[in-house]
Amino acid sequence: MLKIKTLTEDQMFAAALAYEASGCDLPMEEFLQKVLARYEEIETIRKKAPGSVARVGKKDRLF
Repeated sequence: MLKIKTLTEDQMFAAALAYEASGCDLPMEEFLQKVLARYEEIETIRKKAPGSVARVGKKDRLF
């Protein structure tokens, strides 16, 4: 399994809980890559519009 070093321990823990709770068919590595992409998207939004609240998005973005 490839190590994802850019997620904090708290983010990794939350992602692992979400993975277990979701019961999705994706391998955990792929799920974590998609979670990482969402965190990066949120960071990009924050940089472009610092006062905006990041949206959660649709559940199908992770599947």
